[in-house]
Amino acid sequence: MNTSGRRAAASSTSARSSGKLACECDGLQRATKAAVDSVTRTLSAELGPKKVRVNAVNPGMVVTEGNASAADAENEFRKVVEAHTPLGRIGQVNDIAPAVVFFASDDAKWVTGETLSSRRIPLSEPL
Repeated sequence: MNTSGRRAAASSTSARSSGKLACECDGLQRATKAAVDSVTRTLSAELGPKKVRVNAVNPGMVVTEGNASAADAENEFRKVVEAHTPLGRIGQVNDIAPAVVFFASDDAKWVTGETLSSRRIPLSEPL
């Protein structure tokens, strides 16, 4: 049987961050996003022989309908996030879509098990 396919998962940089951006309310989100990263790596190994690629995108904070109040330009949480983001701003949906399209395209035909992060902060570095 000749199977092939592409899978892209959405995770979050919260799976790997700690420090100032951590709060007692986000433990479940961090755990589930870390699980998405782990499943991405595991499924890429399991499904690779069937020519199925599995990758994830960890965009960090992105403005959505669900976080409109936190995404407000005057919100203190947003200001903290932006201060710890290399580009100095939070993401927009149209910032993330091209990465997902890339992972789904033939341009990424040799890429599997990868997680693209919008910011790279060492685990040992507190935010």
